Amino acid sequence: VWDDEEQILNNSLVHSITNLPLFFRGSTFNTGGTGALSGLYYKPLMTVFFSLFYTLFGANPFFFHFFQLIFHLVNTCLVFVLFRNFFPPMAFFLSLIFLVHPINVETIVYSSSLQDILYLFFGLISLLFLIKNDFNLKKTLTLSLLMLLSLLSKETGIIFIFLSILYAYLYQKTKLKSLFKAIFISLASYSVLRFGVAQVFFNKHDLSPITRISLWQRLPTIPKIITHYLSTFVFPHEFFISQHWVVDTLTLTSFYLPLILSISFFIILSAYLRSKPFLFFYCWFILGLGLHLQIFPLDMTVADRWFYLPQIGLLGMLGTFLL
Repeated sequence: VWDDEEQILNNSLVHSITNLPLFFRGSTFNTGGTGALSGLYYKPLMTVFFSLFYTLFGANPFFFHFFQLIFHLVNTCLVFVLFRNFFPPMAFFLSLIFLVHPINVETIVYSSSLQDILYLFFGLISLLFLIKNDFNLKKTLTLSLLMLLSLLSKETGIIFIFLSILYAYLYQKTKLKSLFKAIFISLASYSVLRFGVAQVFFNKHDLSPITRISLWQRLPTIPKIITHYLSTFVFPHEFFISQHWVVDTLTLTSFYLPLILSISFFIILSAYLRSKPFLFFYCWFILGLGLHLQIFPLDMTVADRWFYLPQIGLLGMLGTFLL
């Protein structure tokens, strides 16, 4: 479906792992006979895994889904280890919610969403590596590599850099110097690969209605986006793909009520920000959600796979509150 056809089935370059060097010199779509990859985004690690699966198993969809599910199971274990550092009694229960929550279906069964599973996988490993280790040069380089792998999976991996800084500032200030070195190495390496080698820049696109309007025109849609994700997480009743709605008329149901609910939600949360664990996961939620509020226009209004990261922050806040 959708990008699976153009990024896997019809993308002849990913049909052999011998083309691996090409994956770092372009985007994700085959340009059709030119021997190059094009597109708006830079996600070479996703393409590497597509090629690995295709080389080993051909176009059999079972193995693509199987390994995507395995990665989600591993991510759940990593979430459990993370939660155990903050609220051990609640770690298993909250990780179980992350494992089975229906909002994750799109992330796990849509092959082109492997990018979301991969950046979270490497990002969680990098954060846990920071938490668990004292740093020397070797471990600093290892941390920079993990951060780089998250970025190479999807640009959203940048969030784990901010979360790492926040965690070190709140809990382990002595690691900040080594952390900034690791961040510099990972960002410099990523910049060289993306802008120097692949020459994939941040280009504007017009793939959906919300990308064709200005930031000022997109702002009224933000409250409804927030309430959409929260209501879907609390009451996962109906799911839709390819959502391209835009709030262009300020009615009670489309704007004012979502605005009141969103403001009330964040005001209630602000009462608990004196707790370090709560503050950490609050920022996790804000950063994860903030990148998907159409401040920077995306190719659809909302998508369940974009809540894969923010929900960990939401569950973390819940765990801190229940502890």
